[in-house]
Amino acid sequence: MNPLRLPLTARFLLLAYALSWWPWLGRLGNPEAAVLLPVGPSVAALLVLAGQRHRARRRALLRSLWPPRDRRWWTALLLPPLVAATAVLLAVVSGAGSVSPDGPAVALLTLALLPLTAVVAGPLGEELGWRGFLLPELLRRHSVAVSTAIVTAAWLVFHLPLLVTEPARYGLPWAIMLASASVVMTGLHLGSGGSTLLAVAFHAVTNSATAAAVQLVRPADRPLVWWLVAGSWAALAVASAVAARRTTSSPRLSPVRDRAESVHEGAHR
Repeated sequence: MNPLRLPLTARFLLLAYALSWWPWLGRLGNPEAAVLLPVGPSVAALLVLAGQRHRARRRALLRSLWPPRDRRWWTALLLPPLVAATAVLLAVVSGAGSVSPDGPAVALLTLALLPLTAVVAGPLGEELGWRGFLLPELLRRHSVAVSTAIVTAAWLVFHLPLLVTEPARYGLPWAIMLASASVVMTGLHLGSGGSTLLAVAFHAVTNSATAAAVQLVRPADRPLVWWLVAGSWAALAVASAVAARRTTSSPRLSPVRDRAESVHEGAHR
């Protein structure tokens, strides 16, 4: 089978996984080697859109990194820390958890490194692919719900090396949080007209805020915080899905899908 004859989304996924998973092979010789290179999705999106034929789509993808004129920035920047802080507060106030002696210092360091982790730890290296390319591409043919489900599944599979090598950290609560955050991110993406930069910011802040919350408490209390974070994101995902359904006249139509279709038509003229 010629890979170049596969659908664009299939080529993207194959490239995204191949470019991200190859360090996993290093574990055969070095158990401490990294298992995931978190730049594959964004690089894959740029590669599948290379060439004259996809010039319009490529330009639209890069334009989506421009800051949107949208009030949803407060949601992207403030909602994840609010969820994380609420989880820690519930654990401590209920008496089921307590802050570790070095927790505040470690949590502050994690938050201080947010700009760096946004670039090297996944958000920028992933979101050009997941929300910049794959989600709009799917919305051209599928409903918002189906498109979100496919992106979420692809995003979970992307983390397979971490799920296998670090199951204690990347367990069920983490998977629930990721799936729920994916639903919220679709709402942000649609509402902002398809801003990939908004997705990068939300992804980065969610990673840092969640890590800070988990590190803030004693090791024995961290599973509880994970479940509280996961439950909070699940509730927000339901609310986001309901809001999207109420504000969209048809689940198959959205500003992002309309933009994707216009780009697709322009690329074939």
